[in-house]
Amino acid sequence: MPFISIPSHFQITAGNGELLGTLEQEWSVLVPVFRVKDAHGKLALRIKGPIFTFSCCGSDVEFKAGNNYSFRILYLISKQFICCCR
Repeated sequence: MPFISIPSHFQITAGNGELLGTLEQEWSVLVPVFRVKDAHGKLALRIKGPIFTFSCCGSDVEFKAGNNYSFRILYLISKQFICCCR
């Protein structure tokens, strides 16, 4: 049976419960892709991750954030993992 990933959908709210936007995971075979939308449902940003979202020797894992569907890279989000090989 093939692996099936069900996209996730999260609401982003302020402390008073006001909707600020949503974070939606797009269906993708290889890489994680997320859409960040404003409170009106307009696409604000897309975030693409690497195939492997982990690192074993302390290198950074980078997620690229860009605009709409043309995906011109605007931001780079990175997470550094602590080396477990020391």
